[in-house]
Amino acid sequence: MAFDSLKLIQLPEQMTSLGKVKFKGSFNGFYNDFVAYGNINTDLGFISSDLNLKLGLNDKQTSYKGNLRLNEFDIGRFWNLSDVLGKTTLKAKLEGKGFDLKNINANIEGEVASLELYQYNYSNIDLNGHFENKLFTGAISR
Repeated sequence: MAFDSLKLIQLPEQMTSLGKVKFKGSFNGFYNDFVAYGNINTDLGFISSDLNLKLGLNDKQTSYKGNLRLNEFDIGRFWNLSDVLGKTTLKAKLEGKGFDLKNINANIEGEVASLELYQYNYSNIDLNGHFENKLFTGAISR
């Protein structure tokens, strides 16, 4: 499919929650398989990425691999869980599929500088594990 066709690219539903997006960096590849390297300012917070993203026919088939940094990013609003989660600052290495919480199947290794959980701020957390079926299996340490 070329960009000049009348077909639309279907982005994951969570992308609408980002609001206004300003990206400074580069995209290399194709419309459905690319590396996004750069900085992204959104209504939910700041994202820095060096990620390969492959858009599938549905959310479960959309895959990603690479590095991600979040700064004061409102992950609760992103996943429509504002009563549970708030803003987070982290850097992580990710590899997985799915953006919707019910579809995520991913490995994550990283450092969480801060995370709002049930209106309490946790800080300086190392994590290494697997997220699937809304469950995290792995190690979390301070």
